[in-house]
Amino acid sequence: MNKLLKNKLVLSTVAALAVMAASQSAQAQSIGVGASVGAASCTFATGAGITFGIYNPLAATAALGSSTATITCTVGAVPTVSVSNGGSFLVNRRMTDGTNFLNYSVLTPTTNLTTGVCPAAGAGTPWPAGFILTAAPSITARVYNVCAQLPAGQSQPTGTYADNITVGITF
Repeated sequence: MNKLLKNKLVLSTVAALAVMAASQSAQAQSIGVGASVGAASCTFATGAGITFGIYNPLAATAALGSSTATITCTVGAVPTVSVSNGGSFLVNRRMTDGTNFLNYSVLTPTTNLTTGVCPAAGAGTPWPAGFILTAAPSITARVYNVCAQLPAGQSQPTGTYADNITVGITF
């Protein structure tokens, strides 16, 4: 019986070595991996409203205000930013107190790069139908200024004047 146990042990050892040898001769196959980045895509958010504070019609220079637009796009997307004329537009953008109006302008920053600052009082370029920004170099959010001026010397009665503009992007 002892001999039988030895033979079983030898056969078990031989079987185990055969299994190990077989597992060492495994094969490998490759699996392709792919993806495509879809069409250009952008998201954006606007900052706080534009406020001019207390307007003094007797001041010699325009009152300045600004907000921001934060834009995040896929690499290479070239967004165009538009600004509506507001709810009281008639030749110019206007804020109203319900009866009276104060003209104001929405102006582009000094460049279409994120480094663009708002122009000085009395200077600047009115926001065109579409302000074309530079191509997105990465998916990092970029912040742009939306500049505004309230011209000096407007003769209107005291009150609270307001308007709403819509900022939109296409890409």
